[in-house]
Amino acid sequence: MKLFSLTAAAVLTVIFLSGCTTVSSLPVPGEEAVRESNICREYYSIASSYEELKNYSKAVTYYKLSMSDPELHNAAYYKLGRCYVMSKDYSSALVIYEALLKKDPENITLKSSTAYVHAMNSDFPEAERLYKSLYEENPQSEDIAVNYINVLLIQEKYEQALPVFESFKEIFPDNDNVKNFQTKFDSVLTTAKPLSDQDVLPAEISEGQPAEKSEKE
Repeated sequence: MKLFSLTAAAVLTVIFLSGCTTVSSLPVPGEEAVRESNICREYYSIASSYEELKNYSKAVTYYKLSMSDPELHNAAYYKLGRCYVMSKDYSSALVIYEALLKKDPENITLKSSTAYVHAMNSDFPEAERLYKSLYEENPQSEDIAVNYINVLLIQEKYEQALPVFESFKEIFPDNDNVKNFQTKFDSVLTTAKPLSDQDVLPAEISEGQPAEKSEKE
């Protein structure tokens, strides 16, 4: 009987220890998700490093890998689009920016990026539409005004571009683009309509004073 008790105790001990081993081998709830998130963050960090080094093909690869983390998805997706732009793959970039813009249509950064990609992809009418909207909403933005004027000039829409430029020149007189734009407008206006003798105004009018009729008239 005593032998039975010892044997039973030994069996119970083995079962108990076996049970502990089995429980300890079970994964901790959420541990796998945390591990995957950490890996994705590493991928994102590697992608950012490659982007800084201007190795955009490598950056694209790692941004794609990091996108499986829901918290990183949008940021990585936007960065992916930027890498496509920098590597001049405008068609791929456009797919990304338009998808993001549908989710957040009032986002100025996304709208500007989409307009820029349309322009670089030679879709100037769509770029003009977006830049016009951006300009009307943000008339104090230097970059938006410059790009809007450029898109209009590329399409030879000088009459539309001129008032935008005049306003731009008043607000940002020291901008480096003012001189180039002014040269372009001077060249276009001179070429488009050569001055005749009748077009030459008296000095008084060009200086803002009314011209007086001569006695012979």
